[in-house]
Parts: sequence; C-alpha cells; structure tokens
Amino acid sequence: LITATSGKISGTFSISPATPGEGLVWNTGKFLSEGILGVEKVSGLQSTGKNAPGIYPTEVFDICYVDLRETCQGIVKMELYDTNGKMIYTRMFDASGLQTVNMAIYPSGVYFLVLKAGNESIQRAIYKR
Repeated sequence: LITATSGKISGTFSISPATPGEGLVWNTGKFLSEGILGVEKVSGLQSTGKNAPGIYPTEVFDICYVDLRETCQGIVKMELYDTNGKMIYTRMFDASGLQTVNMAIYPSGVYFLVLKAGNESIQRAIYKR
C-alpha cells in the first residue's frame, strides 16, 4: 500500500516481477523521495541468481566463506564491521579464489561484511553464534 500526501510518498510496496529482465535490477533509491522507479544493469557484485556473490553461511560459528569467482574479476577490498560501525578486519584479495574470514575470534553478535570492487560495493549481515 502506497500513499502520497503533500508530495511525500510513504507506505510499503513490492515490485512484480522481482527483476525487470535478465541482467537488470530495480533501482528503488529515489522511489520514496521522488516517486522514481529505475532499472539498472546488474554489476558484478550486485549479481543475483547463480552468479550472485557467495557469502556463506550467514549464521557462522567459525569460518565465513566469500566466493566471488563467478561474480567479478580483479582486486576486491573486504571489510568487516561490528554493530558500532568499527572496522575490525580488512583485507585486499584477488576475486579469482575462495576467501575465508575467521569469525571464531569474535564474540557472538551481528557483523557487517562489506565488499568493494572498483566503484561497486555490497554489504551483507553476518550472524556470529
């Protein structure tokens, strides 16, 4: 349900179909503020489906795996943040290999894994048990 009052859009919405087409994603960044729904080409880090960045498991006891081999090429910067926004780990790596993050050294809680490649970045929540 979406409502518009005095130039403001509010409410919740869903988009169907889930993707506008192969190799495309919806851009909702300006939807609530300006009413603009855009379409963008999928970038390497933003890929979905079988070519999505592999970050697993999202509920971790000890090791978190980052697999970008099917997603992007080149150098990737990986950063891990705690819930206070403090960067607690960083590393640069070549996207051609499977990477691991040793989560066993951190206390239980929520962490945010940020991957940056060129002008692209993604963030995923990791739950440490």
